[in-house]
Amino acid sequence: ALSVSGNRLLALNRGSQSVSIIDTGSLSELGRVRLSSEANDVFMGRNEDRAYVIQSASSTLSALDLNAFRIRNSTVLSDVPLKGVTSSDDKTLYLTTGFSAELLVVDSASLSVKEKIFVGNGARSIVVHGISGLLYIGKQNGEIAVVDPKALMAIDTYLLPGPVQALVIDNGENALFAMLPQSRRLLKLDLVSKRQLGVLELEAESHAVVVMGER
Repeated sequence: ALSVSGNRLLALNRGSQSVSIIDTGSLSELGRVRLSSEANDVFMGRNEDRAYVIQSASSTLSALDLNAFRIRNSTVLSDVPLKGVTSSDDKTLYLTTGFSAELLVVDSASLSVKEKIFVGNGARSIVVHGISGLLYIGKQNGEIAVVDPKALMAIDTYLLPGPVQALVIDNGENALFAMLPQSRRLLKLDLVSKRQLGVLELEAESHAVVVMGER
């Protein structure tokens, strides 16, 4: 996970049950947070002092203090969390779940579940539009559900030819990039018309995509 300023990078250390906080300028490790078990996702919002870690094996969600390099608080959820994003004001977390058709709406301060939104089974990826606040959820069946968190419901869908492993939004071009690992393709879609703007054929199965800006 990369901070909004681009100054900090958070990296999960597979096998050591920890998260490294890295200074992107010097590429040096500023500190490390030890976890109780292996984590499978780390994410952060605009507040660069805080990050969140998902440990699916134990259904645990933790908030990290990135200045003190420690776990601030943790909670065990009744559902199995998989991926997460923060709202634009950092007050709310949205978590996809395994074995459930619902998206969890979580208070970022208390880590308590406030609401659940039905999105259907098979959610594999999630991204939030920084301007509109809409959530885009990529699914195993090739569907991208567009969710309005204020209305607590899905308001639109995209249908793609394969499981959607990763999503990222380019705000400058108002475009959505979707990674389809089975067909080894990266699609670029217009956020308004849903029209395909481009496709990149990949040489190998891929699992992540990022948009690089001037920073």
